[in-house]
Amino acid sequence: SFLPSHQTGFEAIAAMAAHSALVVVFSLSTACLSGHLLVSALSHEDAAESAAPCPVHSGGSTAGGGGCAAVASEVAQGLKDDGLALLQHGSLQKQQARPHNAPSPHAEETRPAAGVLEVAADHLRSNQSSFSAGIVQQPVMKDVLASFKNLNNKKPAVSRIRTGRLFPPGYNQGHMPYTEHFQGIQRVQNQHYLVISGSGETKHQGQVFIAELPSRSDTGAMGSNMVSHGEELKRPPADDVVVNVLNVDGEYWHAGGLTSYGHYLVVGSEAGCTAAERVLGACKDVSRIHFYDMSNPRSPRKLPYVVERPMGTAGASALIREKDGRFLLMVGRVDSAILDFYISDGTTLDYDPGFKLVKTWDKKALLASPGQKADFGQYQNLNFVRQSDGKLFMVGTYRTMGGLGDDYADLYLVDDRLPSSVSIKKVAYQHMYCEHATCDLQAGGGLYVDSADSLIIYATDWEPKDGYIYVNEFRDHGVGIGGGCARITGGTCGFFGCSSSRGPTDCVNDMCFCKEGYCAEDGRCSKATR
Repeated sequence: SFLPSHQTGFEAIAAMAAHSALVVVFSLSTACLSGHLLVSALSHEDAAESAAPCPVHSGGSTAGGGGCAAVASEVAQGLKDDGLALLQHGSLQKQQARPHNAPSPHAEETRPAAGVLEVAADHLRSNQSSFSAGIVQQPVMKDVLASFKNLNNKKPAVSRIRTGRLFPPGYNQGHMPYTEHFQGIQRVQNQHYLVISGSGETKHQGQVFIAELPSRSDTGAMGSNMVSHGEELKRPPADDVVVNVLNVDGEYWHAGGLTSYGHYLVVGSEAGCTAAERVLGACKDVSRIHFYDMSNPRSPRKLPYVVERPMGTAGASALIREKDGRFLLMVGRVDSAILDFYISDGTTLDYDPGFKLVKTWDKKALLASPGQKADFGQYQNLNFVRQSDGKLFMVGTYRTMGGLGDDYADLYLVDDRLPSSVSIKKVAYQHMYCEHATCDLQAGGGLYVDSADSLIIYATDWEPKDGYIYVNEFRDHGVGIGGGCARITGGTCGFFGCSSSRGPTDCVNDMCFCKEGYCAEDGRCSKATR
């Protein structure tokens, strides 16, 4: 959250100017012209009052018209306004996409004089809490393995989302092999929005579908929108519908699996490939990675840069923030058999952070914990999750037998010692059971970190059915199908079963759970309220 020593001066200005508590004051003097900055936690008015008199220039005259303080006040306010405009709307000039290993075209021009970054870092460290305020982060989990094992893998909550009038033509083949289909699904952090990527062959556009479910809660498990007050509905709520369709890439129109971190969304796009080209091995192995700001989920803002990948596809991607504030990006190619790891130079994604490829991992190097098979699936989706002790985990979703077998979610421990090395160890798996064949993890799956104690896996099918997108939500055993409420009564049933005084219950692992459609309250089960 604080400014690391490698962040450029322009990044420092833009980041700090975006927060009203921090301003940057230029001393309009010979020292200023050489690039020296003064970082102050004062408002620009206070900074102007406390600024030192203008130094004498080499010509012997001093600045007039109110002196250096007045000019510094105007400059500080201008920088603050420009910084806010940059973060809200991106650069005023279209940034040309550059290869992942190419340096920023203005890297040397924007780097401040020696010693300035240390001043900025000290100020930001002392204001770390205010600097981080308002930034949506993925929760850090207490025990990733325990939460993963606690997923209810056999009874997902199923929602139906109306495709609506904005949904494009296509996505209606009805059988394999699908050349136009959904690729991945993510939930916007602390929101009732789901985001689904798709490869739009009909329009030759990679697409992202934004679905709003106002009938569901912003936090916690969404649950099924086909349940209300414990009763099953015949049709989903009319407002649970696709509200926006983003055209991601017209050149590389085969969008891959996607990932989100806080309010950022990452979407890979590959060169389109027809079924015939796939059979003949004629597909082009090129791709690029796109970034979006999802602060306003109904109207996401595409960020003005990409990561070009001339050496491979981008079927899956994962993003996480490192301890020093920089970002770790991972992109899977060849059905995720090869993973490319990138590290950013900057500590914000609002403008180009300068991702650089630092390591490539091959599944032949996979490790496995005792009791786990050393097999690495053909993952369409991969997502990172951080544990409170700093350990990094990764969850991958797929279907065996090239999409003809069973659905699985696998958990891996990632030993991240980048840029020098990285190792990946399989630590657990879950056999996932979609409800009435309404999802396929070879098509679209995705991880959502709900809280420090709760993981959720979302899954959808290859394409809509009869005007509806079906979404399966695999959440904790203790959450009801309606979402939100706990079903654990606190009673045990190892020998005598659950007491009838608790109401409608099921005995699961020697513990008394309320039946689907009921919630636990003071040890008793009552009808769900939604």
